[in-house]
Amino acid sequence: MDMKPFRGKFRYILLLGVIVFSALFLIKNNVEQSLSEPVGQGALFEEKAEYVRVGEENHNIRYVSAGQGEQTLILIHGLGATAYTWRHLIDLLAEEYRVYALDLIGFGMSDKPDAKPSPRFFADFMVDFMDAVGADQAHLIGNSLGGAVAAATALWHPERVQTIGLIGAGGYDDLMAHRPFFVRLAGYPVIGEGIILLSQISPRGIVRSTLEESAYDPDFIDDDIVHEFARAFVTPNYRRFVLRFIREFYYEDLEKGIPEISHPALILWGAEDEWIPVAFAHRFHADLPDSKLVIFEECGHEPQEEQPERTADVIRSFIEDSL
Repeated sequence: MDMKPFRGKFRYILLLGVIVFSALFLIKNNVEQSLSEPVGQGALFEEKAEYVRVGEENHNIRYVSAGQGEQTLILIHGLGATAYTWRHLIDLLAEEYRVYALDLIGFGMSDKPDAKPSPRFFADFMVDFMDAVGADQAHLIGNSLGGAVAAATALWHPERVQTIGLIGAGGYDDLMAHRPFFVRLAGYPVIGEGIILLSQISPRGIVRSTLEESAYDPDFIDDDIVHEFARAFVTPNYRRFVLRFIREFYYEDLEKGIPEISHPALILWGAEDEWIPVAFAHRFHADLPDSKLVIFEECGHEPQEEQPERTADVIRSFIEDSL
């Protein structure tokens, strides 16, 4: 059999592969360079940021703090977000409280460890963070994954938590079906690796698409927030950590313990939340023995972005009533 035609085709395929790989490599490098520094409001936010070493492994964690009140609030972001999502509430709440907003371990500009993420993993991290910044107790307010982290910390470290605020919060495994489109895809073998490759080439596109999917009113989605969230995609080990989170993170242990959480709990939800539908707000309200339910009409998954002043008012009123 004459192998020459096959050798010729193989050379063309190999050449095409080299060209495609080289193009992707150049695009990836250009994207990383373009995201290496914060811009706009994100740059102003970074100027306020501090970094602290946390836990026995000395992880470097980014946070922003403001205010000098006697009560401490810690604001915890969701999957794929950063402390930047709390930029409005930091200023609105700092008049009465000592406010911290952090990049969770594994996200944003904080370190991304080679660790198995779980609710207990994040709860233990929160206690280490509180130790690092000198907060003996705090009110924990979280959006999405951050709400689950607040609940988990209250469950496994109850003495460190005064109240919890669950804003469009995770906590139940059957909400996984409502995850963002790209997150659901990344859970599948091979496809997930493809999504990771896409995130290297077009992180801004993934961030913008995901935010638009989460919002009722997308006016808050500007170039600054897209750039700020996309910056995390080019930090060391981010994609590895997030892919492991998507495939290995489950709420089972937290879900079983939710009825045991006795802390006062604010449950704040957007009525038009398509990521974690409002039915889960009612489920939290039924499971948590001391809870207050507030639902915002014409609001999606991030009330702190779409209705920040109203969100701050509800949090402020809830904490005052709980003291």
